[in-house]
Amino acid sequence: EQLRSYLQGVLCVGVKNNPYVDFCVVAGVTRFIKNGLLSGINSMIVNDLLYPGKLACAFGFTEAEVIQLLQAYPEQKKIDLKVLRKWYYGYRVGGHKIYNPWSVMCALQNLSTGSYWSDTGSVDRIVKTVTSRCDILSTMTKLYSMNDYHVKVSLDVRTRSLEASSGDRKSKSEIFWYTLLQAGCLGLAKSTYKSSHVYLSIPNREMKRTFKQIMHRIGSGVEKLNTDDFLRNFLEGGDVSDLMLAIKEVAMFSSCKSLTSEQSYHNLLFGMLFNGLKKWVVYTEAESGHGFLDLALVPPPSLSLPAIILELKHLEKCQTIETMSSMAKRALQQILDKKYDNLLRTFKHIEEVWFIGICFSGKEFEYE
Repeated sequence: EQLRSYLQGVLCVGVKNNPYVDFCVVAGVTRFIKNGLLSGINSMIVNDLLYPGKLACAFGFTEAEVIQLLQAYPEQKKIDLKVLRKWYYGYRVGGHKIYNPWSVMCALQNLSTGSYWSDTGSVDRIVKTVTSRCDILSTMTKLYSMNDYHVKVSLDVRTRSLEASSGDRKSKSEIFWYTLLQAGCLGLAKSTYKSSHVYLSIPNREMKRTFKQIMHRIGSGVEKLNTDDFLRNFLEGGDVSDLMLAIKEVAMFSSCKSLTSEQSYHNLLFGMLFNGLKKWVVYTEAESGHGFLDLALVPPPSLSLPAIILELKHLEKCQTIETMSSMAKRALQQILDKKYDNLLRTFKHIEEVWFIGICFSGKEFEYE
């Protein structure tokens, strides 16, 4: 309330009642429309990616403008328009498709492509949110792995107050994805949208790299462990014991302080599997059958290997082997009872699905 009162005063005195100001442009206000921070200003008009008005083309470079830049500076023709399109194009704003202007200018100046705009910021807060929410991690995995996957977000998220962020899980998730849209990390998947919702997707190669960085950060430290040999043996021989040895390696070299919940083991295994099983599709918290499975691994069609479902359980430390084995059996039975394999059966190249129940307790685990 103190911050709100202070900002209202600043805006009221500095803008509304300032005789020397006729017109003011304020950036980054979309999330504060209904929060009361802007109540000291009359006639606030907000133009954002969903409702850009006449400013649609001002959010970035149009293709005509990029072509004009290439023609104006012949030495920059070393960068092909098709390459720029793959890297920085794809943002839909008001019926137009635009380029990221900062990245285009940097690419033309350096005569090479790269993650120029995304490298100006940090993904720390995104990683923190994703690692604390299995549902968001699941959606992000699909966004990254499946080119035709879109995130559905209600349009009313635009005018929800900040207090809504403390509401239900769905509301929190939609605010998270909407924030990534306004930040430029995601784009509208379709130029037109229904009256109640929009679909979001990764717009270009630069953002694809950013999402890859986020996914690798979730499993940070895992890639330094000696799990490659075990995973390679698993890929070559299809022996589940090699997969379990890789999991044991990860658990043994993880800090006990970080292994305190099922979520912590979930993130740990996801990092190992995502980084180690290249070209595999890794599902997390995916809806299947009569519930949501923990982890599912789908091999590429080029490998004659089974798909795998992992159901995780966690017990406090100092549990007996018998207790852990019993819990692992319960996890396995849960896969069967809830028919978690329904999702994987939709893949035409999958002929076999393995069910694995795992119970963790500290750095120890048992599986069935």
